[in-house]
Amino acid sequence: MATRRELVKRTSAKKGFFAFAGLVGSGVLFWKTGWIPGTVGVVGTLWLTWDWFKFRAINGLRFK
Repeated sequence: MATRRELVKRTSAKKGFFAFAGLVGSGVLFWKTGWIPGTVGVVGTLWLTWDWFKFRAINGLRFK
């Protein structure tokens, strides 16, 4: 059974991974298809990154 802190850290890591994967995916979209699909990818990446930052701030996790 994991503690609350371990669950929060694990969830934060997942959210951070998806935000990074969105960044890489947006870069590939810009490179392969052009600026319109790439812009849509950037909007999704910004939302994922905002969700990650907000989650860390609410749960009191620090950036090292």
